[in-house]
Amino acid sequence: ACLGALDLDIGIAPLENNGFNKGKSNRKILEYSILRIPAVVSPCLPYKEWEHEKVCLKPEKNSHYNWVRELSRMIENKGLRNELSEAAHNQVLREHDINTYIKERAETYYKIYDEVKNGRCKT
Repeated sequence: ACLGALDLDIGIAPLENNGFNKGKSNRKILEYSILRIPAVVSPCLPYKEWEHEKVCLKPEKNSHYNWVRELSRMIENKGLRNELSEAAHNQVLREHDINTYIKERAETYYKIYDEVKNGRCKT
């Protein structure tokens, strides 16, 4: 099923803070944010750039008590949900929209290709 078809009020992205999860991406919050679904995410590396109380909620520590506290805040405060979902949506559009960076990236790829093609690239 499509995430948007689920009609979620709140998204969650719980991760344990360990070496394996440090290698994961922030895709889950990107998906929630583009759909304007406010999120509670773990306070670990994949979500480092997402500011607590600006674009999402993060438990202070990854404990059951702190998760319940942050989820309760989100559930009980519709204004907070609306504020966070709009801010997160705007962050995705500003910092993660391919259309913003495609020209710059294409120019970089063409320069690399040209250097390799003409033997100017050291391997």
